[in-house]
Amino acid sequence: MKSKRTPSHETKLNSIETKIRDYLLEEGLLREKLTDPRFEFGFRFQFPNMKGSQGQDLGRSMLIVKPKNKNLVELSCATQIAPQHVKALTKDSLTRSRQFYKELRRLFFEKEVFFNIDPRHHRFVVIDNFFIENEDSLTKNRLFQSIRKLFSTTMLALVLLEEYLPGMSGGIDSNELKLL
Repeated sequence: MKSKRTPSHETKLNSIETKIRDYLLEEGLLREKLTDPRFEFGFRFQFPNMKGSQGQDLGRSMLIVKPKNKNLVELSCATQIAPQHVKALTKDSLTRSRQFYKELRRLFFEKEVFFNIDPRHHRFVVIDNFFIENEDSLTKNRLFQSIRKLFSTTMLALVLLEEYLPGMSGGIDSNELKLL
């Protein structure tokens, strides 16, 4: 059943999209606007907005989208584990890999985030969402609480991965992990 769009719905939607875009622009995070028929709007951004000594981005790529016919925005951060880390994780047996993914699920539950773990393809997505009752309920502080929550949860997941990588001197560099 299709929902009817009213002028006030369009105005509210435009206002929310504009607020999110402006918040991301103010902090220098916005990378691109997304177009997808499943979303009212969406943006790809990088958090935090930091550069390494060679000028490389140190932040994580994230998405924020407003799914159609839902009164919420969803933020996500995807990670693809690099082939050399997959090899180390599965080096002796699949037991280490299974234990890692079990601990990863536990971490995500403890951090109260939604997630999607794909052990077959060695990737995971951390997701947070919040409801928007009206345009005033979307504050910059509320948005950045969610962004920081995703970032810190993803970084903790990488620390956990490092603990499961035997013989990898110096561990892993989070910038070596591919972003989906």
